[in-house]
Amino acid sequence: MKKDVITVKEYCHIHQIEVTFIDYLEESGLVQLTSVNRQRCIPHDALGAVERLVNWHMELEVNPQGLEVANTLYQRVLELQEEIVRLRSALKNS
Repeated sequence: MKKDVITVKEYCHIHQIEVTFIDYLEESGLVQLTSVNRQRCIPHDALGAVERLVNWHMELEVNPQGLEVANTLYQRVLELQEEIVRLRSALKNS
């Protein structure tokens, strides 16, 4: 198996969460899973998002529907931060 993925089963075992939670994240479009050797896997580049969503759910007790809202807001904040960096750079260069 590739080293740039982790199986959903293994990830859930390590983090002691239900596979159905990862199913929900995939069904709601919050994460994209891949298939390797007929096993559902989390790509390495999606692990950060999965970790963040699992932490919000487990530690902050955000319900699954709230995760969608929180993730949308999080993505918007990242976009705004990138825009600020671009605008600052444009101001310095003008």
